[in-house]
Amino acid sequence: MENKFVDSLNDILKFKKHNSTYLSERKYDDLLVHLKELKESKKTKTPNDYKLIKKYDILKVRDVERLVVPTNGGDRIRFYVKNEELFHILHEAHLSIGHGGRSRMEHVLNSKYKNITRETIMLYLGSCEFCQKKSSTSKNRLEVKHSAPEEKNSRCCEIGVIDMQTQPDGNYKFILVYQDHLTKFVNLRPLTHQRAHGEVACALLDIFTIFGAPTILQSDNGGKFANEVIEELWNTWKDLKMILKKPRHSQSQGSVEHDSQEVKLMLGTWLQNNKTKKWSEGLKLVQLMKNRSFHRGIKCSPYEAMFVSKPKI
Repeated sequence: MENKFVDSLNDILKFKKHNSTYLSERKYDDLLVHLKELKESKKTKTPNDYKLIKKYDILKVRDVERLVVPTNGGDRIRFYVKNEELFHILHEAHLSIGHGGRSRMEHVLNSKYKNITRETIMLYLGSCEFCQKKSSTSKNRLEVKHSAPEEKNSRCCEIGVIDMQTQPDGNYKFILVYQDHLTKFVNLRPLTHQRAHGEVACALLDIFTIFGAPTILQSDNGGKFANEVIEELWNTWKDLKMILKKPRHSQSQGSVEHDSQEVKLMLGTWLQNNKTKKWSEGLKLVQLMKNRSFHRGIKCSPYEAMFVSKPKI
């Protein structure tokens, strides 16, 4: 995979001008030397010299000098990277968001690096065999759209269940997925049984007492079972005011299904990276990974939409 990316990158670099955003190791080091000379020299500087000083600064990180974007006070530090570093930076970012696509990678990388372009990201995604297989299997799948509830001033959430029976973790064989339609924020809980309404109700009660209960709960897991879950919740929480509805539109019905597919991909990546089969231990981390990923529909991450701040990690 790395060799494929490097070969494709080298093919592109043949047609790039000298002043492109790509920085070879030699060009990077030459810039460092030249920039230090400009900062230390008392000679009259040329317009090009001032242009370089405005564009680049030097920051020492663990005794290594790095090119960064000049900052003013509390600005976030953004690094310039060498061509030779690109693959490993892209690969790490890609895995951290569970094989997320271009928009999510741009959101993660642009906050840390200055000269990683969309072209480079697309080049990397084209070399990821896992993503290519995923793309081919979902080629004919309709894009999922989230529909807001029609009732004014109502809050709608949806539940779904991921079947993990082929990868049981002790007694855990299922995952409850609970999504808030407005913020796209997802909560994940391990389950031992898919149809144990008492267990599902207990997991939902835990979520409701932290985030508040919705006025509308959508579920496509069967009307009888969903009603039993609601009854169980009412038995415990007498003042709970909530109605159950089945998603009216196929797009809405696929909302949690789409999230479930992403959760399985992210969980699979976490299991592979941590060399374990205990997915219940990684569920909270995958939940954070999912919620801090940029969402095109709301133009921010679900975490930011829910808490009006970025997660502190």
